[in-house]
Amino acid sequence: MTQTSEPAISDREFYTAQLAGGIDRFFGERRPDCPWCGSRRLKVEVRSRELFQRKPGKFTLERCLTCGHVFQNPRLTGEGLNFYYRDFYDGRGAAQADEMSSYGSPANIARAELVKRHAGPDGPRSWLDIGTGWGYFAKHAADVLPDTVFDGLDQGSGVDRALERGWLAHAYRENSFPELAEELRGRYDVISMHHYLEHTTDPRAELAAAAKALEPGALLEIEMPDIECALRHVFRSWWIPYFQPQHLNFPTVGNLLAALVEHGFRPLEVQQAEAHQPAELLMVAVFLMTTLAPDPSHPWLPAESPQWRRKVNELGWAKVFPKLINPAIKADALICRGVHKLLDHGNAYRIVAVREEGKK
Repeated sequence: MTQTSEPAISDREFYTAQLAGGIDRFFGERRPDCPWCGSRRLKVEVRSRELFQRKPGKFTLERCLTCGHVFQNPRLTGEGLNFYYRDFYDGRGAAQADEMSSYGSPANIARAELVKRHAGPDGPRSWLDIGTGWGYFAKHAADVLPDTVFDGLDQGSGVDRALERGWLAHAYRENSFPELAEELRGRYDVISMHHYLEHTTDPRAELAAAAKALEPGALLEIEMPDIECALRHVFRSWWIPYFQPQHLNFPTVGNLLAALVEHGFRPLEVQQAEAHQPAELLMVAVFLMTTLAPDPSHPWLPAESPQWRRKVNELGWAKVFPKLINPAIKADALICRGVHKLLDHGNAYRIVAVREEGKK
């Protein structure tokens, strides 16, 4: 995880102005009921801070005791989402986001292979990846489906870079998926949402958009955190799938399967333990470093950092973090094997469903 240079004055001035009045305006009102089923039987799932970049704020996830849905409560407002997304995937965070995305080859290949099994002998001709980020899914999936044309939709600059690299044939950046759904009707054999739905304010609206965009017989693939995974009890707020404050909604696999049927899809295959992605201990190592040795050049942190903090940051990332990586990766591999042997739920689940004829 590379460190950044000193911020421009404009960055510092922007964040100083943003934080001058406090951060209460970044949060809406706490809702008393579940956004999925309407039940008022809620309990706190976990409280967390922003662990990657150490932006200020405390965030709460609550669980519905009736349907199991987990959601951020109170939820960030539009202004809050803009504040916490800023400089994470773009700007100061762009190079790091690009680097981290490049490590997803095994998961990306597994996603493509799952669809390939259900797409017929010729495979899909056209595929739209929603929330494509830096486009690495299309890059890796092309090894499995060399004749498929991949397009991507994302609101970050990474989608433009993926287009420049030749991984995407077309990039959509200016509009959200629900806004484009009517325009996209019938264009794609497959639409995928890999770790996208949890970022959205209304997952059902995204499913409705997919139903509008896909013709009968076309496939929808979804992957997202499995909020029923037992590992959440071990790692608590440092469990990477919680990923606060960006992850807003966590439908259980049962809830999402039912919602797919409601929107005119027939689930074909569900992967749970198979979809687990070993990263828990590695991310604990990252969060340990960002907590003990945050980058003092971040413009949302105090401008004048003590010399000792700068030294801790430099030595920590240069000397300590490299020694944590290999043990963490090996431990994650052991956890992964345990998930496959002992647990029904990994840290993610993956669904492929087909759009049915004559349904909603």
